[in-house]
Amino acid sequence: LKYLDSSTIKRYLAMRSPQLRSQTLLFLTSLCSRVREDMKIRSLSQQNEIAVKTLLSLVPDIALNISEADLYLARIALALLSDILTIIGPRGYSIPKVAATAVLKKVLKFARSPLNQGEVLKATIVLFKKLLESKILVSLAKAKKSSDGALDLLFEELMGVVDEQKLPESNFFPIAQCLSAAIITASRMESLDGNRKVSGEKDAAQIMKKLALNIKSKETGVLCKRVSLVALGECMREGVRLGFTTSDPISDLTSIVLSALEHQEEEVRVAAAESLGSIFARPGGSGLATILKIIQQRPRQKYLLLSSLKKALMCILQEENEVFPENAKATDLHKILVSNADAKEEGIRSLVAECYGALFAGAANQLSALVPKLAKGNSCLKVMILSALRHALVSIGESLGRKQNASSIIQHPCISVLQELFKDETSELLELFDDTDLNVRVQAMSFIYSAIPLYPSLFKSPSARKSVLASIYKATTRDQKLVKTVNMGPFEHKVDAGLPLRRFGFRALGVVIILDAQLVKDKSKLMLSSASDRLESLKRLLGGLTDDESDIVLLGWRILQDISSSSAASALLEIVNILPSCIMQTIKKYLRAAKGNDSHAERARHVLRECVRGLYAMTRIPGSERCTDFKQFFQRVKQTSMLKQMLVDCMKEDHMRKN
Repeated sequence: LKYLDSSTIKRYLAMRSPQLRSQTLLFLTSLCSRVREDMKIRSLSQQNEIAVKTLLSLVPDIALNISEADLYLARIALALLSDILTIIGPRGYSIPKVAATAVLKKVLKFARSPLNQGEVLKATIVLFKKLLESKILVSLAKAKKSSDGALDLLFEELMGVVDEQKLPESNFFPIAQCLSAAIITASRMESLDGNRKVSGEKDAAQIMKKLALNIKSKETGVLCKRVSLVALGECMREGVRLGFTTSDPISDLTSIVLSALEHQEEEVRVAAAESLGSIFARPGGSGLATILKIIQQRPRQKYLLLSSLKKALMCILQEENEVFPENAKATDLHKILVSNADAKEEGIRSLVAECYGALFAGAANQLSALVPKLAKGNSCLKVMILSALRHALVSIGESLGRKQNASSIIQHPCISVLQELFKDETSELLELFDDTDLNVRVQAMSFIYSAIPLYPSLFKSPSARKSVLASIYKATTRDQKLVKTVNMGPFEHKVDAGLPLRRFGFRALGVVIILDAQLVKDKSKLMLSSASDRLESLKRLLGGLTDDESDIVLLGWRILQDISSSSAASALLEIVNILPSCIMQTIKKYLRAAKGNDSHAERARHVLRECVRGLYAMTRIPGSERCTDFKQFFQRVKQTSMLKQMLVDCMKEDHMRKN
């Protein structure tokens, strides 16, 4: 720091080059980490005292990088400001009011951005917490006489940006998250003002009263109500443990949220449902019984209340480390959900499946004996259980994947239960893959497509894997019985009811081909156990390239592109020479159709572009240059004017992607 003074760093932070600014922010982050580590073992050295003063002088310049123009820089800057606030608190340092005001203004502006999501939103929430924990907001609140303390100031500022003409429609949730995090943080603090002892819980409860008034007031705007509902729900969820809601005379908060379910605006009703789910997401699942009673009492609001149940289940699973508590009576939830599986409204049926999936993800052991019975039920129950199991596997994969713990995914109780349920070809669940009902088979293919990439060992026995592969092959085959001719008056139109089944069947097939190449060393997980199986799967894929439906042809070429860029690319060399004779007539058909100016011609050109991309991807596979038939065919493609231009565009896209 003798040679790199603050004025030089300020200049770097103001440069146009994002690389220079990011490296400068990362340098300051490392500097801040060193100071924090030094504080743990001893008092600050003279060098680190200089470092702290340098960091404090750079606060306004760091805040300038909080912008939606570069979310990576914004995330680093937000995290760095949080670190600086962490180290200055114990040492008695303070940020000047001008700098603190600049930071707060910049963060508030960024909080209302529709791009403030994911990791950037997490960093924003952490900074709001740190601002509240530090003395910065206390001094700003004193300067602003209209605010009654630091939390009240933050509440006023956050609700101030909830202006229906300024706040983007899609961004009420991040504002609500920031607000609820601030309230929860305040409730845990011993004092909000260093000069006087103040109960943090009391201040938090006062803000919650204001949220309740926003919900009840007829003059409050829709966005303000939505923010207030979501923030209130999150606070109530935490407040069950903290106790500040039960000691405060706001005993009717739940009834206030329930009344919002009757609001004339749909957005408010949806926010109320999410808030209700947070309120009843109590540790141990004790609040679920109340939701079930409300569902039975309010049949006209079943969709919204099922949304609340889903929210509560997901929150409980996060709190309970992905395992549903034994005392929550999962069987009672099972009965309610099963009774609504055949609802007339498709939205309710979908929500029932999502709720059951969340329930099964945490209570698989409790439900393991009930799932086979559902597989023997009517078509609605079969569709529901397959969809639910897919949701369960995806949610487990996402949650454990975020924790980067691959072994936990395999050891999860839900996976071991499903492995037992899919143990062999006689399994009730495996029988669903060849069910007589088309919708059941569609859900089965969707389940395979989602499950196999996450859990390759889900089907443990060779007989089960063989049965699954046979079901995939059957799903990719066009069934003429499902093609119906509809008389439209002046013309006839063919409707292929089997299109969704083939679509998911080919997606599942592509996943199997790619995954088997990755697991070639672990034969116990291979779906394609022999060279003949692999060749057969590739030939089935070729059938998609010549399908009568353009949707399937498009999908087939995209799958081929995915395979060409994966470890399974070399397997395509087995079919590359027979490819031209298979697709020649199909390409000619689409070339003729592409000459018009209507929507059908545009669709044909779209198919041809994907075809050219697929062929170009195959030319890049090592060894394809020795496949003479394919090589000659590709030369003919280059000589066709329309395809030649598409190839040029494809090569440009590939070059831009690499650079």
